[in-house]
Amino acid sequence: MSPIITMTDKGVGFAEIGSIRKGAEKKEGDKRPGKDLEYFRVEFNEGEDEAEKLFANHYPDEPKLLDILLPFNEIGRCWDAWYEAYLAGAMIARADGEIYIYQRNHETGEVLVNNGLDENTGRPKLFRKEDVVATWENKKKEEVPVTCKPVGRLRVILPVLQRLAFLTLHTSSIHDIINISQQLEGIRKINDGILVGIPIVMKRVP
Repeated sequence: MSPIITMTDKGVGFAEIGSIRKGAEKKEGDKRPGKDLEYFRVEFNEGEDEAEKLFANHYPDEPKLLDILLPFNEIGRCWDAWYEAYLAGAMIARADGEIYIYQRNHETGEVLVNNGLDENTGRPKLFRKEDVVATWENKKKEEVPVTCKPVGRLRVILPVLQRLAFLTLHTSSIHDIINISQQLEGIRKINDGILVGIPIVMKRVP
């Protein structure tokens, strides 16, 4: 049997069925992150009633510990971290700490940087944390600057759900990003490059 390139050569993949967050839900119209919680806030996607029921039967309402497995052997498929900026729920910029990977004009929609290259110059565009990538107007008619913030996403399997599907842990903490990166590398090294199937307890530490 011959493969269909770009269709059968993508490797192992699982469905994302929910999110794990460390903060309370944002209030409507509030641009600020929700209040920091002392437990994990787990949300399942629409239609995942059975998964939600299994989780609720196993964990308390405010879980501080989660038993997890990693879905992939490659750190880059389990975990990614970027500087990102959003406006009206849409991403307008992404950077790796040195250059922009993606950027678009929030008013016109024009793509300014794509795949790490400036659309005008064809060269990388340097990133600075203080760069203002957009502005928005608050109720006082004041222009509020938008800058890129650190964002980390860890994809995990919860064995209690009895499914090969993952949830994504979201964090904006620099400490978390450094800590998770170091721990994943440590786990990989002591297990001869293997991440899949290693039981891990994820603990919420405020």
